[in-house]
Amino acid sequence: MIHATIGQMVKWCSGTVIHGEADQNPTGVSIDSRTIRPGELFVALQGTGSDGHLFVEDAMRKGACAALISSKWADDLDGKEFPSALLMSDDPLIALQEIARYYRKLFDIPCVAVTGSNGKTTSKDLIAHVFSEEKSVLSTKGNLNNHIGTPLTLLGLNPNHQMMVVEMGMNRLGEIDRLAHIAAPDMGVITNVGPVHLEFLKSVENVYQAKLELADHVERLFVNGDDPVLVQRAKERVSGAITYGFSETCDVRATDIIPTQDRLGMTFRVEGRGYRLNLPGRHNLYSALTAIAVARLFGYSPEIIAEGLIKAKITRWRSQVIRAQGYTLINDAYNANPASMANSLGMLCDFPAQGKRIVLLGDMLELGEKSVQYHRKLGAQIAKNRIDRLIAIGRYASEIETGAVENGMRPERIECEESGQAGLDRLSDRMRGLLKRGDVALIKGSRSMKLEKIVGKLIEN
Repeated sequence: MIHATIGQMVKWCSGTVIHGEADQNPTGVSIDSRTIRPGELFVALQGTGSDGHLFVEDAMRKGACAALISSKWADDLDGKEFPSALLMSDDPLIALQEIARYYRKLFDIPCVAVTGSNGKTTSKDLIAHVFSEEKSVLSTKGNLNNHIGTPLTLLGLNPNHQMMVVEMGMNRLGEIDRLAHIAAPDMGVITNVGPVHLEFLKSVENVYQAKLELADHVERLFVNGDDPVLVQRAKERVSGAITYGFSETCDVRATDIIPTQDRLGMTFRVEGRGYRLNLPGRHNLYSALTAIAVARLFGYSPEIIAEGLIKAKITRWRSQVIRAQGYTLINDAYNANPASMANSLGMLCDFPAQGKRIVLLGDMLELGEKSVQYHRKLGAQIAKNRIDRLIAIGRYASEIETGAVENGMRPERIECEESGQAGLDRLSDRMRGLLKRGDVALIKGSRSMKLEKIVGKLIEN
């Protein structure tokens, strides 16, 4: 239940009610007529591939209590009858953001905002799980972390919530600033900064600038202490900057790191207190340290923090280890960039393998004019590690191959495939025949590569 009336929401977004009653409380907010539930407010957004205005009547037939539309559609309303309230604004997207911004003000609870080039979803998940040991927490579902997902997250607030953990993504300058303006966080986390979204941001320097926009909105900022550039810039902008990592200078530092026997997790110590993380890969330990650092500031005991970390469940397709028919799949298929690829390759090499180590990799997208350079560098990393077979799919598959061959990997150990459903189907069949007992395979690529479909086919039997 949204704890505000249609009338309040219209006022917040400077809109108008052009049909129906405004004294009702929506049960929720939706932008998708396919999944809308009775009593929800439907916001008609203009997308690149579809227009929500074409589905207003469908949403109302399914029980939407009201629809928010653009004033540009006013002329198309003549002669139409609507069973539910109809609201109008100049821009429904900006209206959604403003409604969320004012709605968030109704709840005087702390908010932690999490951003970074890699690891922000896992960090968000771990922070939320630790806080959930003692509080009712609202956190971003999946990675609904953009200019649409963040407002929808905030509109899930209710009086029972005592804490918010909001993930914030971006691919352009100014976007974190806008999301923070909407969510009004008290504390921020910047997990790391790397070469991502260079198609739009052009340089890593601009990635730093974009992420550090969060610093202008928070009193406390938690940053990766093993990145000296990030630490310096954070401390220049926020007096309450707290660092975490492996360096001796970090405020929250992990020591005595020992992988578990099955390599599915690790134990470690912070200031002498032991913790366990049931996730593989040293890079995931940064996310655990983030949760520890934030929770300690809120007065959580080491025992409660440790319990939250052990019980935490992570959003799917991230460092997901699957045992199937005697072989092991590392499903890290949600997204990819140069830094996260390096992390995942390290995770694969740490796994004990009685058989082959195999990588199935898709394109790393949004790297702009540096795409060829970074894909060839990825191929070089594969060749220099203990990788037995390389399978690459996508526009830049041949560049990964070139980098690997130039650095000593034999061509007969490499296969390339075109992107698209046909390519995914061929690779699924190829992987079924290739994987044997004792093998370990990493599957990773950018979101639009949809490599999780291959994982699904490999484990469906």
